[in-house]
Amino acid sequence: MPSLTLRDVPESLHRWLKQQADAHHRSVNKEVISLLEGVSGAAPTPKNADERRAAIDVAAAAP
Repeated sequence: MPSLTLRDVPESLHRWLKQQADAHHRSVNKEVISLLEGVSGAAPTPKNADERRAAIDVAAAAP
């Protein structure tokens, strides 16, 4: 998977991202990915092996 590095993130924004990540029980990295997926309309990234298998099963069943 590609990587992305952010520089010069304002302290207040970083603090908010950390609070959001803590509230959703995920890392700041996963929180940012979730937020970007939400605003982009991209399909959410499966969070664990069971979700990945289910996504594969759904894709395989599609016509």
